[in-house]
Amino acid sequence: MLAYWLLYAIPAVPAFTLGFRDRGLAPPVWIAVGLVFVLAIGFRFQVGGDWNQYLGYYDRMIDAPFTEAVTGEDPGYQVLNWVMARWGLDIYGVNTVCGVIFMAGLLVFCRQQPAPWLGFAVAVPYLIVVVAMGYTRQSVALGFFFLALAAIERRRFFGYLGWAAAGALFHKSAVL
Repeated sequence: MLAYWLLYAIPAVPAFTLGFRDRGLAPPVWIAVGLVFVLAIGFRFQVGGDWNQYLGYYDRMIDAPFTEAVTGEDPGYQVLNWVMARWGLDIYGVNTVCGVIFMAGLLVFCRQQPAPWLGFAVAVPYLIVVVAMGYTRQSVALGFFFLALAAIERRRFFGYLGWAAAGALFHKSAVL
């Protein structure tokens, strides 16, 4: 439990100390913070209600042909499992890549907000601890959706469509 409080403290401290005065620290600080969260998401063990289901997805892709991965439900996630199985990176490789996509989207979105650290701190308890660590496919779709929102805020309509489509490859809820 202490690990979760420490994760929460990482963005909460700058959120309470910087508030609206600073739009955030330099990109290397954000990248370092993002990497800490990616490691927590990627290397968790038996965390999340769908842990066994995700292991099943991975196990099915170990000996599956590529065509099965591409034509299956949520093909982006299936292809990622297929690639990680070929590289021998196990479910932790899948979770880490999914964590990178989720955190990239979240951080890009938060950095565009008036109080970036506050937005990030608010995201930790539910979006990171529950969604990113418990519902991997949905978290990737959400990460892509955050990138889509960031694109539309910059008036990049085709970027928005591309990111939303990428999210839909991992979970059909991104279509909505």
